[in-house]
Amino acid sequence: MKQITLNIPEGKFQFFLELITSLGFVKIQDFEISDSQKEAVRARTKKTEADLDRILDWDEVENKFNVD
Repeated sequence: MKQITLNIPEGKFQFFLELITSLGFVKIQDFEISDSQKEAVRARTKKTEADLDRILDWDEVENKFNVD
């Protein structure tokens, strides 16, 4: 199965939903990100920007994972 993400202008969104729903094989999955989740991410971003030493190098971190 393939998945795609689309950015649809607000004014065209309802038309787009009606169009793809009429195809019969499209599953629409809608979700909202809560304000508390958004604020948590913003707080972590600010904390990281204030202390760039918090950022880990992916190549170093990746080598610490044990995958069987």
